[in-house]
Amino acid sequence: MEGYAIASIGSARENRRSERHGTRYPVIGAIRGEPVEALMHYCVVVRAQGKELDYLRGEAYRVSRDAKIDWYAEPRELGTAFCFEDANVRTRFCAICVRENVTYATEHPSK
Repeated sequence: MEGYAIASIGSARENRRSERHGTRYPVIGAIRGEPVEALMHYCVVVRAQGKELDYLRGEAYRVSRDAKIDWYAEPRELGTAFCFEDANVRTRFCAICVRENVTYATEHPSK
């Protein structure tokens, strides 16, 4: 299947919007042999497990949906990282962590 996209995130419009804002997504596949990669710069690493982590995933979905941006969660050594396209959404997610007494740390974008 060389020459075909293995995977993609979002629509072409969303991908153009992300390129315009300088965001990138994690490596998700390849198009014509070239890796498709990207990073979302605004991450919050939380220390939560089980139902609490499921609750935070739901909250991350809701705040991102309201702002019409993309997000993802990935495991890290110190917990789970929730990464967003926008700093304001990260701030709203941090407020939810404070309200729920969840230990968290923010990662600053490296430019």
